[in-house]
Amino acid sequence: MFKDNSTLKIGLYAKSGTLYFFVQRMALVAGISWLVLGSLTEKAEASTDVPTQLESSAASVFKNADPFFKQPDSESLPQPKANFNEKEAVKWFKMATEDGDPEAEKNLGWMYANGIGVVKDDRNAVFWFRKSAEQGNAKGQLLLGVMLLTGRGTGKDPVEAFELFKKSAELGDSFGQCFLGCLFATGLGVAVDEKEAVKWLQKSAGQGNPLGSFLLGFMYASGKGVEKDDFKAMELYRAAANKGYAPAQGEYGWMLASGRGADKDDDEALQWYHRAADQGDAVAENNIGWAYKEGLGVKKNPVEAVKWYLKSAASGNTKAQNNLGAAYLNGEGTEKNEVEAMKWYRHAADQGDSYGQAHIGIMYRNGEGVPVDYAEALKWLRMAAEKGNDEGQYCLGLMYARGEGLEKDPEEAAVWLRLAAENGNADAQVELGLLYLHGTGVKQNDGEAIAWFRTAADQGNDDGQANLAWMYECGRGVEKNVAEAIRLYREAATQNNVYSQYKLAEAYANGWWELDKDDDEALQWYQRAADQGHVEAQYSLGSRYEKGAGVAKDNEEAKRWYRKAAEGGSSRARASLTYLEMKQAAQKPTFAEPVTLDLLPKW
Repeated sequence: MFKDNSTLKIGLYAKSGTLYFFVQRMALVAGISWLVLGSLTEKAEASTDVPTQLESSAASVFKNADPFFKQPDSESLPQPKANFNEKEAVKWFKMATEDGDPEAEKNLGWMYANGIGVVKDDRNAVFWFRKSAEQGNAKGQLLLGVMLLTGRGTGKDPVEAFELFKKSAELGDSFGQCFLGCLFATGLGVAVDEKEAVKWLQKSAGQGNPLGSFLLGFMYASGKGVEKDDFKAMELYRAAANKGYAPAQGEYGWMLASGRGADKDDDEALQWYHRAADQGDAVAENNIGWAYKEGLGVKKNPVEAVKWYLKSAASGNTKAQNNLGAAYLNGEGTEKNEVEAMKWYRHAADQGDSYGQAHIGIMYRNGEGVPVDYAEALKWLRMAAEKGNDEGQYCLGLMYARGEGLEKDPEEAAVWLRLAAENGNADAQVELGLLYLHGTGVKQNDGEAIAWFRTAADQGNDDGQANLAWMYECGRGVEKNVAEAIRLYREAATQNNVYSQYKLAEAYANGWWELDKDDDEALQWYQRAADQGHVEAQYSLGSRYEKGAGVAKDNEEAKRWYRKAAEGGSSRARASLTYLEMKQAAQKPTFAEPVTLDLLPKW
């Protein structure tokens, strides 16, 4: 037992300018990533698929961000001073360790872990953390536990890490309580026990630990170990956000933008994103970009969106990297550049992001930015699909169905399309419905077809609506109901579903389904379908211009549409075009050649 801690205090004062970021500089992001990579993020990832939605800060922090709160370790450190000497601090800490001071041992370990005042040395860090921990120092136990969890300077040992976090937690350390809660939640080093996880996170949050409040908020938001309660989650996120914890600020903003636990408020959400972004929070930067893209709380500005995506992507945020890939691929906010799109998708994919992997596969399949390469497409799509990515599963299913890069295999296609459909992919739901409708790769079943078409339609998918409308129109798998068919065709048509536009046009032109004949309405839908390249609609539009049905007669306009339809392969359009041209030629007036005096008969 040491007699005097004056050498420790001298070391602390020498180092206080930096050491007060006690845990912040522990570069143990990988450890926290593994700590919470399990079930905690699964639902959050599913509900925040980017680039179609904003990104949840909570889900991202669990996987990527450094969760240690940036605050002084007020229990063991004095207030920071402007001038400090790291090497001098190390010298005095070493002197204090000779007296067996556990605080000095912990602090010296921290210096070695971060290479401050000494050459970075994880093994030495573990040595000093262990000495501190063995004397019952709560912070020493905490830090040794993190090193064991991540395998820094020692072999990975989640079981021993759990025991160390438990000791630290029982001594009242708020971070120890927080990490103990995380292990109970994820089953690292101990059996999963979400209620026990909540108990320890509550203790951490009760001490005002922002990370504890933040993670407890996630438990309430996801209904893990407690009854789901968005209002309670918001209260906890707000508590952590008000203490300056950037991920909590971003999450609070995300909840406001999503209308969860509070009225939807894009303006206030954007303010919280900016507070987090001012601290360099990559998730918040990405969400600001998305707000500019969609005009959420700010005027739409795709160029500004790309600027924010770039900031976030540079920090390694995979959502932003994917958003950049989409921006370059579609030419939104920047010039279209498929090569640049591929580059950003690959950045995300190289970090194991299944969305990036899926889109690399799609680009190889379509020949975007790279030559068409089905083998590469299959490799990347399978990689994404096996991680549960619905886009990867859907496209892999299509390649099996169409025999792209491999033999056609309807049964295997059905397997992957079902997985994607069950993951909520509306396009896959439509394709699976068609397999059931035709009995391809599965047993023919109109009822299953109807169910999957309806599931897609309920998500607003226009193909789902159109196919479901056809089933009602024909009475396949459901009682015939033309009123419902018309409603669904109209919903799909307003989303530019070309088949539905043509069906409505034909219905109004011919007075089908108990609709009154209406040439104006028919012309509108023919025009919209024809503008999208529907060959039969182009032919019908040409015919109406030729006959003056619902529109002023105009043979030149008729020929224009006949010609478009003929180029699209319509034989009757070619015949109508030829007939109209011959008819026009026959109607041209003919005049006799002028008669000269030389040719007049001589009398």
